[in-house]
Amino acid sequence: MTIVLWKVLLLIVVLSLLELYSLFRYAQVTMRHRRIGSLTPVKLGDLQKRSAGQTDWVAMEGIVSCRRPLKSRYQKTSCVFYRSEVFPEIFRDRQSTRGRFSKSEGVLFELSDETGSVLVDPQDAEVLSAQVSVHKFAVGKGSGLVGSLVNPVLGEVLAHVGVPNQGMAQSDLEKSTVGKLEGSYQFSETVLSVGDTLFAVGQVKDVSGRPVLTSSGGGRGPTILTNLSRVSYLQSLSRQAWKFFGGVVLNALVIAIVVAVGV
Repeated sequence: MTIVLWKVLLLIVVLSLLELYSLFRYAQVTMRHRRIGSLTPVKLGDLQKRSAGQTDWVAMEGIVSCRRPLKSRYQKTSCVFYRSEVFPEIFRDRQSTRGRFSKSEGVLFELSDETGSVLVDPQDAEVLSAQVSVHKFAVGKGSGLVGSLVNPVLGEVLAHVGVPNQGMAQSDLEKSTVGKLEGSYQFSETVLSVGDTLFAVGQVKDVSGRPVLTSSGGGRGPTILTNLSRVSYLQSLSRQAWKFFGGVVLNALVIAIVVAVGV
């Protein structure tokens, strides 16, 4: 076999793998859309009437409240869950993974409607929030985040890669990154705030006579928590499904063209 033919075969294999991935993700998202779309949100008061020890997989909507809420790591928003991430946009060394940082934290909270309430454990939940704050900053280029976010974000990235930064001024922080973190970064923080109206899907367990929404079991996927409405969340799943379906069609066309040209 010629080198050109080997290259064509290799390209077909790669495209076929991409095709399988797109097809798998399309099926996965479509099944989730159908499953969640078939669920009618229950009244939270009805959950309190169910028999002790019963578990179920349900959808619900309610307002978030918490006696001891968290403060989001950088924005200091009163919340029950936050996820903070710092990741590179451009690296001087494109193979490097230094500087990536992610931290999430959640606290047990109450979801309430006019009929009752349920406790929600956000541990291991899949969280989708409409409240995502995004900032960009540069390291080693004489610029950085504005205001109170500068040192906490940059300092935490530095600590993540082993650079001491306690008590450093901004100029010193930037100097300490030479050869380590120089480049452009993006910082984002996802938050579920106290007072949000939440759409939630998961497994309900009776714990000491109180319904608690936890990570779902039985192979049905993780607990879903989002401050998008039920309709908006289903629309987001539809967009994802169409994106992967487009990938399936595009890969199939490219494979057909490569085969035709290669042959």
